[in-house]
Amino acid sequence: PPKRGWMSLKAANYAFPADSALVIVQHPSGDPLSIAFDTDSVIELNEAKTRVRYRTNTEHGSSGSPCFNLGLQLVALHHAGDPEYDHPPEYNAGIPIDAIVALLAQRNIKLQDGA
Repeated sequence: PPKRGWMSLKAANYAFPADSALVIVQHPSGDPLSIAFDTDSVIELNEAKTRVRYRTNTEHGSSGSPCFNLGLQLVALHHAGDPEYDHPPEYNAGIPIDAIVALLAQRNIKLQDGA
């Protein structure tokens, strides 16, 4: 198979409109690549803009998977599911790329490509 590269990490300036789509490319627990897609996904962005909740369903072990909007812009990293998992989960959650880039800048961590 062809070698995979990487994506530049840069602020996305994405507002996470309610009910907008999210596409999550995942390797759940190291299994083969799968794609999770929901056209009515985004539930809310928290006030601090550090977490976004969405309906796109992921498999267990998918934390760290990239979340894309319909323009295939990297907008978040998947990191958690609904902790009340004894019922059908109501949401998944991710960390917006803007929050990650801001934290790296705050910690004076330079990105290789200068983004």
